[in-house]
Order: sequence, then structure tokens, then C-alpha cells
Amino acid sequence: MEGSYSYSMDEQSSSKWEELLEICIIEVQENRKVTNQRLLNLERNTGLLEQRLASLAAQVGELEFNMGVLATAIGSKHTPGMLPSLPEINPKGNCHAVQLRSGTTYQPL
Repeated sequence: MEGSYSYSMDEQSSSKWEELLEICIIEVQENRKVTNQRLLNLERNTGLLEQRLASLAAQVGELEFNMGVLATAIGSKHTPGMLPSLPEINPKGNCHAVQLRSGTTYQPL
């Protein structure tokens, strides 16, 4: 009887181990599903972030361009009686002589 008793104990303990193993396998499968879903969400969010970053970079580029245009426009306007901050060198290309208030003229060589 003693031998049959130990055999039944081994069967009981092995069936308990099998049950525990099945429970562990089920939990691992459930965790895998959750992890896969989270990875999919991360991939979607990464795609959205990349799109928004590209849009933001384009908008910053436009702002830089507009600031340059604005700075040039502001710099070219000057108050009468003061020298301009960004002088234009012969803007029309047709001024070839200078005459001072005293009447003295200057002809370039």
C-alpha cells in the first residue's frame, strides 16, 4: 500500500504542476496580447508625432522667411534726416554724379 500511496501523490502533484503551467501559459498569452496592442498604439502615435513634427518644421521655416522679409522691409525704411540702417547702393542704377549743396560736383572716373 505504501507504494501505491506514493504513486497517487506523484499523480496529484504532477496534475497540480500541469494546472499551474496552464495558468502561467494563459497569463503569458494574455500579457502578449496586451503588449502587442500597446506596441501598435505606440507605432500609431509615433506616426502622428512624425507628421506633426514635419508640419511644425515647415511652419518654423515659413516664420523664418517672413521674419527675414519683415526685417528687410523695416530696415529699408528710414526717418527723414537720418541715415538708413541698411543703405541701398545705387538702387535705380542711374545715379552717376553727385552734387553738393555748395554746388561742387563730382564725376566718377
